[in-house]
Amino acid sequence: MAASAEIEAKRPVKRRRLLWFAGLAALLVGAYAAAGFALLPWFVKSKLPEISEREFKHRVTVGEVEFNPFKLLLEVSDLRLAEPGGAPMIGLAALTVDFAWSSLMQRTWRFALVRIAEPRLNLAISADGRFNLAELIAAFNQEPPPEKQAPPRLLIEHFD
Repeated sequence: MAASAEIEAKRPVKRRRLLWFAGLAALLVGAYAAAGFALLPWFVKSKLPEISEREFKHRVTVGEVEFNPFKLLLEVSDLRLAEPGGAPMIGLAALTVDFAWSSLMQRTWRFALVRIAEPRLNLAISADGRFNLAELIAAFNQEPPPEKQAPPRLLIEHFD
């Protein structure tokens, strides 16, 4: 009889631990969802223009941004890149990127889908004979090359 009373006394402890872990898991999933659905789109819309202008001297503007953290699906509308003077250079009506979950376990950036809608490119030649796109590429190349480390493999299953 003492053994059954001891078992009954341990059940509430196990139940409390289970409820505590379930609550913690729900909190973590909720935080992940909030970061993905709200924080990432806010960051892209508000910080990407600032970072691009500071680092590359070209302004990026973004229309709407949606991210589904459970599907790893990013949808961006009205993405534009302008020259330092403000002239339009590159534009996309929509960009959809579906990042595959399997990439997280491999050393491969795997995209199930990359879709670009209505791409626009405005090439111009400056007085010194250089394309405006060459200036952007030069801005990207200002970074010192990283240490000798092979870049991750890239696999795009469907490009549209």
